[in-house]
Amino acid sequence: MHRLREARGTPDRADRVMLAVAHQSSAFDRQVTAYMHATPAVARRDTGMADLVRLLESTPALAIVDELENLVGVVSRTDLVTLGINRGRQPGNAMQLPRLTAGDIMTCTVVTIPSTATIRAAAQAMGAHAIHRVYVTDQRMLVGVITAMDITKAVRDARVTAELSTIMTSPPIMIGSKMSLGSAVDLLSRIRVSGLVVLDEDRPVGTFTHMEALAARDVPRWTSIEELYEPAVLCLLATSTLHSVASQLVRLDTQRVIACAAREVVGIATTLDFVRYVAW
Repeated sequence: MHRLREARGTPDRADRVMLAVAHQSSAFDRQVTAYMHATPAVARRDTGMADLVRLLESTPALAIVDELENLVGVVSRTDLVTLGINRGRQPGNAMQLPRLTAGDIMTCTVVTIPSTATIRAAAQAMGAHAIHRVYVTDQRMLVGVITAMDITKAVRDARVTAELSTIMTSPPIMIGSKMSLGSAVDLLSRIRVSGLVVLDEDRPVGTFTHMEALAARDVPRWTSIEELYEPAVLCLLATSTLHSVASQLVRLDTQRVIACAAREVVGIATTLDFVRYVAW
């Protein structure tokens, strides 16, 4: 089963977030260099599909650079999943990835910021485009990347005391553990989210994300996701403080947390929700 909701949450979400950030720390006015990675994962225009898949097993996105190390595009797991789904909606494997190169499929319009930009400015850029990373450039040369997880670290370090309920999306999109792989992958693409909460008898038992979808690309579409979803799931009280939730996300290196109240799932928040918090 699955429950659908608007991608940006309930209608009063903006009001709740605005109240939560009323006393936001000036820590978010620090430069992005305090949190960015100076060595983002990169590939070239001529990087083939097999190598792209291998590289994206360990990182969500690849910066595509030219011979002068200038940033010319980006390829993400989402791009491959979308490409595979568009070619694979037929009996057979969940996805069919064509023999293309990074240059063939990359997104050429890349969101960038200068190294002098603030953490808040980086969050605003991510939030405006609903993306999980922005690249830091000096003119066109790639010098770093700051991700939604890095913004989450900033929330942790700022000791933000607002509650998880102020940023969560409610209700979350949930599917049964018996759903077919093809249906789960199609749902990911259709509602444009990066992950689904997997239930077993109304208990959250894991998540199914673009990472699992990509890993299962050669599995028949009719296969149940029961053996394919990620069984590690972080569940915390909706009243938990954002800094404590951020600390758990960073420690476990996971992108999402399920919010619970009285042993019921009441919402979900991802690192992108932490980004939107900082962006306000």
